[in-house]
This record gives sequence, C-alpha cells and structure tokens, in this order.
Amino acid sequence: MPVPAGLVVLVGPPASGKTSFVRALIARQQIDADAVVSSDEIREAAAHFSFA
Repeated sequence: MPVPAGLVVLVGPPASGKTSFVRALIARQQIDADAVVSSDEIREAAAHFSFA
C-alpha cells in the first residue's frame, strides 16, 4: 500500500522511545532509513559550519 508523502516530527522527552519507534518502523520496512533525518545529524553538521 503506498504511503502518502509528508513530514512527521517526533517530539518527546529523552528516553521516551522516539528512536526505538523509528527503528521499529525501519525494521518492519514501513519507512526507508534514508527518509529519516535526525536532529542529532543536523546539530553535528551545524557544528562544522563556518559563518565566516
């Protein structure tokens, strides 16, 4: 069954299961791992960005 395109944002306190939920969806092949963007990845990329 095709899944409509869109954006889903998971928000919650630390250790509430956000990452586990996404990993379970990937394991069940309900979403592609390449479709997941983590705020950790964005923070890491921003840390190496130079504004000069």
